[in-house]
Amino acid sequence: MNLLEEERRLTRDRFLKTALDRLRHNYFTKREKIESLYDLQKKRYVVRSLKERNIESLKDNLKDFLKKIKGSATEVRVVKDKEEALGFIDEILSREGVRDIVKSKSLTTEEIDLNSHLKERGFNVIETDLGEWLVQINDEPPTHMTAPAIHMSKERINELLRDRFGVDLPVDAKSMVDFCKLKIREGFSKAQCGIIGANVASIESGAFFILSNEGNIQNVIRQDVVICIIGIDKIVRTDKDAFDVVDLLPKAATAQITTSFIDILKRPFGRFYVVLLDNGRLKLSEDEQFKEILYCIHCGACQNACPVYTTVSGKLFRGKSYAGPVGVLLSFAASDTPDIRQVANMCIGCMACDEICSSRINIQHLILSIKARYTKDTPGIKGLIIKYLENDYRILRLGAYLSHFLFKKQLKTHIRSIDEALGLNFRALPGVKPSFDVSIKTSESSVCLFAGCSVNFLYPNIGQDAVSVADKLGVNLFVVKQKACCGAPAWYNGERVSAKKAVKINTEYLLSLGCEKILFLDPHCVHMIERDYVLLEGGKDTVELSKRVECASSFFIKRIKSMGVKVDRLGGFLGYHHPCHLKRGLNVSDMLEAFLRENEPNFVKIKDSDRCCGFAGSYSMMHPFVSESLLKEKMDSVVQSNIQLLITACPGCIMQIAGGFKNRGISIEILHFVSYLNRILTKF
Repeated sequence: MNLLEEERRLTRDRFLKTALDRLRHNYFTKREKIESLYDLQKKRYVVRSLKERNIESLKDNLKDFLKKIKGSATEVRVVKDKEEALGFIDEILSREGVRDIVKSKSLTTEEIDLNSHLKERGFNVIETDLGEWLVQINDEPPTHMTAPAIHMSKERINELLRDRFGVDLPVDAKSMVDFCKLKIREGFSKAQCGIIGANVASIESGAFFILSNEGNIQNVIRQDVVICIIGIDKIVRTDKDAFDVVDLLPKAATAQITTSFIDILKRPFGRFYVVLLDNGRLKLSEDEQFKEILYCIHCGACQNACPVYTTVSGKLFRGKSYAGPVGVLLSFAASDTPDIRQVANMCIGCMACDEICSSRINIQHLILSIKARYTKDTPGIKGLIIKYLENDYRILRLGAYLSHFLFKKQLKTHIRSIDEALGLNFRALPGVKPSFDVSIKTSESSVCLFAGCSVNFLYPNIGQDAVSVADKLGVNLFVVKQKACCGAPAWYNGERVSAKKAVKINTEYLLSLGCEKILFLDPHCVHMIERDYVLLEGGKDTVELSKRVECASSFFIKRIKSMGVKVDRLGGFLGYHHPCHLKRGLNVSDMLEAFLRENEPNFVKIKDSDRCCGFAGSYSMMHPFVSESLLKEKMDSVVQSNIQLLITACPGCIMQIAGGFKNRGISIEILHFVSYLNRILTKF
């Protein structure tokens, strides 16, 4: 089964959808309560700061930790990779005459394929944490940091237990859990060795800190031989640092105030071996671009927030050892996933992971950088457009002009393979228009409009509305005649060379116009220039340009407020969809929603209004089943809110949602926020 077929299968799996919807709903319902009790933002800053300090001094931390625990452990060894780790563990087990092993809280061992290695050598290994045990007996890897079997429904677990043990249990959580616990406990009486991990380790006390809810760890560490396997990135200098991680971890991971058990272990009762796993961590700690990956505290919050993960699970969106957004980063760090670019391409780029990450890691940007590192050529027409045409707007304009005669009302070829590749089986696409930026005449001004490709070739009416709003507010708006695309499509597909060419063309050209403020109607464009131009190219010119760009919607709102302009109301029931890059990249989307709340008495809050609609440009063609699934969720939320008008501030979101509504025959109007302003403003 190829990846696209697997994507289709998983998005149509109703049991999986139920399980993932339950995960997301339960987690965020509890997290909302936790956030009302604790300042999680402050705690995230604390953890970010301590991880920065400790990763910066990782070499020294490792030396000092070795010295500290030398006297309390039977043997300690730093292992550089999987082979060394497995060799040392084989040596221990042979020396100690072990055959039966129990494990707990040992996710790091996935990096070294420990279970399969031991099984091949005839050892009897039992995972004692329920989720880990279920995926073990189903012969598959964990799919979530803290809920390894989240992809398994009650019905599937019941079927697994019947097939594996010949029992006919009711499809009842308590009955099945009780049975599983009995089977797991059988392993404790036979075992001679326990293998554990740890959430954090402190140099100050030489202690390992282990969080759990089931308490099996306490039986595992009672074995005659205990092996602790921990990544060296988890070493911190002080007990306070360790407790700060322990404090945030349950709140972020499972939205609990604390876990049921916190074990602080210096040495267990039996012989104690410590395996400190490097596996590329020391090298990564010296990489200025990617060392941020080591700030991860393995809470799994990014998985709960990710729209792709919560659509297809870690069954598809995963590297070899780890799943989800952070799974891309950790798999890259472990160098264990040959097709890492393919995994990175599963990321939709919505930045929900960045927003929630406990260590404030810039996950989405790091994934883009990983894509770029492993991208050689983007195939087909898309590759041709990205690499050659988007940086020569003359060719794009000519193509749009000719296409306008073929696809004036709707972009549809009536060739099944092409139309399906465009996603026309689940959404309609607007007709192609001649380029807006050359068809409108405006005079030079200090305030400029960079319309962007979507407005130029698909939605010129939004551009016209922006010019009209500016005029009503007394702003002379100069529409820039673009020389190139902003470069976002190239960068988001890993085409660094093409993206950097766009950076160069646009930076030189836009600065030469002398614009004090450059407005954008597409959040992708402004976010690309504000963040990625600086990261891709650096230099004072890109920094200067990044200071001049702004979302047109927020610019106009500030103008309305500062001038005390009175606006009309539309009066009908309306709602707002948050574009991802406006919400989490530019952090101004809440301003737009607040304006609507204040101005429209019939404003309706839409369920999951900030969840990605599934567009993300060419992503919707690369991963059509994920895109279609997210679009269906979005449409259902909008329909259930009983509104007549949906407002957003991204042409891509309009294309996706309006196209979906047209396909389903739903008559809900969708407006760009700037178009909404044009309706409620009169000439000032």
